[in-house]
Amino acid sequence: ERKKEELRLKREVAHSLLVEDLQDLVNEGIGGPELLNKQMGLMIETGIALHQIQKVYAELIQNDEGIERMTEALDLITAAQEEEQISVEELVPAAFQTEVIEDFRNGIDAAPLLILMLVLTTMSSVLPIGTKVRLLDYTNHDQAVLLYFLILTMSGGKKTLLFDEVVEKPINKSGVRERAEKRFKQVRQWQAAAKAKKNKKQKGEENQASDQEEIEAPEEGKGSKTDSSQSVPIQPLRHVVSDFTGEGLDRNCQQAEAHYSHGFLIGTDEGRQLLSGDQYKGSTSTYTTDKLTRLYDGKGGNQVRGDSRNERHYNSSHAAIAALLQPEIYDDIAAKEADDESGFWPRFLTVESPPVLMRRGTPEELKAAMIKSYPQALADLYDYCNQLGSHSHKAELGAQPHFRFSAEAQEWWTQRAWEIEDQQVEQATNGDPMVARVFGKAAGQVGRLAALLHILNRAYGGGIDANGTPS
Repeated sequence: ERKKEELRLKREVAHSLLVEDLQDLVNEGIGGPELLNKQMGLMIETGIALHQIQKVYAELIQNDEGIERMTEALDLITAAQEEEQISVEELVPAAFQTEVIEDFRNGIDAAPLLILMLVLTTMSSVLPIGTKVRLLDYTNHDQAVLLYFLILTMSGGKKTLLFDEVVEKPINKSGVRERAEKRFKQVRQWQAAAKAKKNKKQKGEENQASDQEEIEAPEEGKGSKTDSSQSVPIQPLRHVVSDFTGEGLDRNCQQAEAHYSHGFLIGTDEGRQLLSGDQYKGSTSTYTTDKLTRLYDGKGGNQVRGDSRNERHYNSSHAAIAALLQPEIYDDIAAKEADDESGFWPRFLTVESPPVLMRRGTPEELKAAMIKSYPQALADLYDYCNQLGSHSHKAELGAQPHFRFSAEAQEWWTQRAWEIEDQQVEQATNGDPMVARVFGKAAGQVGRLAALLHILNRAYGGGIDANGTPS
């Protein structure tokens, strides 16, 4: 056993040295007979077959090209940040600018665009399942109003602080969690009573008058005998999910649709696990990333398994993503995922941000910054979004809110959408397919952002009371 371990270590060292030598050849950019001579020299020096050396060299070339291609795609995605064609202040209501963005930046120096995008992503996560936006009426195609958002910032950039303050704490402070917990208790009691009644009936014990009474389902759970609110045993909904498997996502999606009627957020300040999918756990499977690709469109999952007890069925989903990641880790993953034919990466709106820092100021300024308005403002905003499909909103928007551009906006947008599509076709035909896939998702992202900015303006335009409903 000891000799085997020593042999294994020697092979690992030899391979590592070979990779370093071949990377030097890649960096030198030599080719032809000169490259072949160098590779044959390494064959003689290491005793490794020439075809194996050439295979490793080809993999290194592919990785370098992958990094370059993903860098170009990322530059395209983040180019609008550098152009500064419109300021965040022009996009948002004045009250939101004051109560949230400026108030947050009194204590923490974060870019306004970063704050806004993280808020919009969180807003999208608590919307009712089935919330859609239609960009062009003549296409009859709807987009799910949810975002996949990626923040690139350096290590030590206070990613956890940002995520806690803008996402987790306000959601926990809002009525979103309180309503879900109330719903869980009601449905669990109702399902337990229904199960007990069924057991009595099967045993022939249903004799008393009280046993003959119909067991009323909670208001939002009434439906037919095949209604999933009755057939799916209720479990708590995870509002913010940071560690997950594909099967876990199915369970949460099924619970959200059957019992809670609104979405959830896949949120993490360590985005490596999210973006590398199952590979991060030592698997070569793409099951999780394939599932996330499908969830982006708000689609359901109907499964067939060898054991039907492991199946999860749901017709619609609503899962948003907010991930914070170090640029160097992004580059490492990007090199391995450069071909990404499923289009997982282009679904992400990406902001490359300087590190989030503590605000510097005088003792008086720091004392004034201790009084915060953004925690309650964000809690009310998320609560408002969560209730769009209920109460006073229901008559106007429906249980599943559906937004569309005005006639004037559609007239303007039609030309822009055609221009984006032309660029997509040009890249797919004569350019880089990865860049083409970025253009392919751009139009839908415009619609999603437009709907969320509309909801934000509507919330502040009508006012938000303590219950999240418009005044």
